[in-house]
Amino acid sequence: MLKSILIILLICTVFGCASKNKDEGKIKEFSKVEIEKYVVAKKSSKADVIKALGSPEMINSLSDKTEQWVYSKSAANFGHQSGGIGAGVLGFVSSSLVGFDVSGSSAKASFETKTKTLEINFNSKGIVKDYSFSYSRI
Repeated sequence: MLKSILIILLICTVFGCASKNKDEGKIKEFSKVEIEKYVVAKKSSKADVIKALGSPEMINSLSDKTEQWVYSKSAANFGHQSGGIGAGVLGFVSSSLVGFDVSGSSAKASFETKTKTLEINFNSKGIVKDYSFSYSRI
């Protein structure tokens, strides 16, 4: 019974974080190649960027009256070894969050987060000055 409740909570948490942004742009695959099609230095305007990427997650106003927009996409992967389907995740959740281990000693959980970050710098006229794209895996 406790395992079922924890599994349901885990599923709700994972899928609850996957909501869609209503102001999402054209770009579906957040990759450097895809971004380069729509974001062009010294040419693309803020309106062009919003049309392609949607609203930024963060806007930094800089002292020289320029702006930096930040877009970030993350994906989390849960993994497990032995113990049946979901046992590794359940063991991770129960031991880390609840304080006890219901999965048994044979299951081991792993967690990996992949993050892609795009920083776009605009000049004072609202045109893309330059941008950088980074990728991290933890």
